[in-house]
Amino acid sequence: RMQEPHHLTVMAGDRQPVDEILELADDVRGRLSHAEVADVLRDVDVLLKLSRLEGMAGPPLEAFHCGATAVMAPVTGHDEYAQHGVNCMLVGYDDVVGTARMLDLLARDRPLLKELRAGALATAHAWPDWEESTALLDAVIEDICRAPVFVDPGYARELISETYLIYLRQWTLAERVESATRPDVIRRAFWVWRHEGARGVAVR
Repeated sequence: RMQEPHHLTVMAGDRQPVDEILELADDVRGRLSHAEVADVLRDVDVLLKLSRLEGMAGPPLEAFHCGATAVMAPVTGHDEYAQHGVNCMLVGYDDVVGTARMLDLLARDRPLLKELRAGALATAHAWPDWEESTALLDAVIEDICRAPVFVDPGYARELISETYLIYLRQWTLAERVESATRPDVIRRAFWVWRHEGARGVAVR
């Protein structure tokens, strides 16, 4: 849907993109090593990432480290680092027209693109490295260990309900019937509950 001239590189992962994407792409790259992904990201102005669900929305942050900005949906985890108009541009889910307009804007407005890429690099430079992030996680865990035990009486019921809903979504009826008598499934469920920490006391 873009109107402005552009070069589209598709990073395909392990799966071959559908024919519609292949027809649009100027370049398709698949099965890339980490170093090759970085090479691609260093060669682009913008990463387009329209996921609905991510653990932490890592690819745009990787693009930031390589000097690119991102046009992205407000996927889970984006609020850890993504700032609309500062280091990236956020668009709505499934908004093809709005996304194309945003890309056209960045293709036309080079000062804005440069500003976003500079903001992205600044975000990347401020991001903690592995050593710093590990130390931060260690400090959080230490705080949790020192905190008094707190058991929410409604937590066990909520945890069981949530686990059951996941179970219903992931397995077919036949699989559920078969697994109901399998002790390994029961053991696995109790392992999850027991390892919920102090709150797991209520479950036990």
